[in-house]
Amino acid sequence: MIINTTMKQRALPPALLSVLVGGLLVLGGSVMLVSGAHAKPASTVTSSAVTPDAYEIDGETPFHFSQHKDKWIIIHYWSDWCRSCVKEIPTLNAFIQKHPNVVFRGVHLDDPKSEKQLKLARKYNIKFPLIHQVTSSNFPKPKNIDSIPTTLIFAPNSTEYEAFYGPVDLADLEAVIAPKAKAKRH
Repeated sequence: MIINTTMKQRALPPALLSVLVGGLLVLGGSVMLVSGAHAKPASTVTSSAVTPDAYEIDGETPFHFSQHKDKWIIIHYWSDWCRSCVKEIPTLNAFIQKHPNVVFRGVHLDDPKSEKQLKLARKYNIKFPLIHQVTSSNFPKPKNIDSIPTTLIFAPNSTEYEAFYGPVDLADLEAVIAPKAKAKRH
C-alpha cells in the first residue's frame, strides 16, 4: 500500500508532525512505516532487541536505542530550511568530535528520504549519523516540538531527557553532560 503525502508548507502542523516524528501508522491490523511520500511494511515487531528503533540514512544500519542505554544519547531534530539548524551544524560536529563516546543522531523532520539526507550531509558537512526511518515507538521523540532545532539529551541508563528547543552551542551541551559525568565518577 502506498500513502501519498506532500508537504509544501514550512510550518509543522501537529498532525503531520506526529506522523513524521512517530513514523508508524497502523492500518487494518498491519504496521506500516511512513517514510516521506511512501509507506512500506515495517518488520514484524517481536522485541526492541531484535527490531531496530530506526535505520540510518544508508537504509541498512540499524539503530537500537536500548543498546546504547549505558551512554549519553543525543537525538537532534532539525530541517535544512531552518537557518538556526544549519548554522549550528559546525557546533554539533565539534561536539561529537570532542565527545566520541556520546551517541548522537540527527533526525530531519521534513524529508527523511535517504538520497536527500545524503546530499544534505555532504552540502552542510554533517559529521553525525542521520536517521532515515523510525521503525519503533521506542525511538525517542519530544513530547512537544514547538520549534526546531530540538535537541534531546538522555543521561546513561535514563529514559528522562533534557530538552533544548532552539539552537544549542557547545557550552549548552557540555553543561548538561559534564556535571553528571563528573558526579558519576565519584
